[in-house]
Amino acid sequence: MRTSHARGEKPELLIIDTKRLRQAGITRLLQTWADVMGFTVNAVVPDALPQSTNCEMIIVSVGSTSIEDAQCHILIDNVRKLMPLASLIIFSDREDLKEVCAAFQEGASGFMPTTIEPVLAFQALSFIRSGGTFFPPSVLSTCIGEVTVHKPVCDWTLTIKQEEVFALLRQGYSNKLIANRLSLSEATVKLYARRIMQKFGVKNRTQLAVAAMNQISLQAADISKKASVDGGNVGVGNAV
Repeated sequence: MRTSHARGEKPELLIIDTKRLRQAGITRLLQTWADVMGFTVNAVVPDALPQSTNCEMIIVSVGSTSIEDAQCHILIDNVRKLMPLASLIIFSDREDLKEVCAAFQEGASGFMPTTIEPVLAFQALSFIRSGGTFFPPSVLSTCIGEVTVHKPVCDWTLTIKQEEVFALLRQGYSNKLIANRLSLSEATVKLYARRIMQKFGVKNRTQLAVAAMNQISLQAADISKKASVDGGNVGVGNAV
């Protein structure tokens, strides 16, 4: 999610962590990347959250604490209220599906375990800044084994409003933010989200994103196969 900035004012990357030494390490690691991307880096503790209109990306480092922990939930909720348009990324020592799902239910655009290679973290952050969503590859592998979508893209038959909700779900928007953006009630957004998941045959947002990626991959493979056959003059044309 991109926010608008005053002319000449750099967007802010906010790094939040209760542990000063760990926070310093993350800040130092990301400083060069942030400079290249044009960010101003600001590191704070949870008790000193700023109310910034210039913050574009927020990294919340939770260590081994669960996203479902009450204090963590309060922190993320406060962050979302103060800077609702900023992309939220969770850094965590945990690397399981439950934690990832909890993070995205809180409106995160990315979840990065501390086992991630720094170069991949830089690429993921750049991808998130451009509007993408990042899931840990290890969790994706688990999910892909659980999610199977049998219908091609053209048979999903989402309504226009469902398409709008789906686009924001994939960007990590919470139900509340989607409701505000589309001028809907939060209950209506939840209903749309539930129906979208039913159409994809999935149970949560993580699986929904994986299902969408699976279908895109299948469609790309089909297009590639068709192009290969056409290019080879096999003569079957659109029959592939």
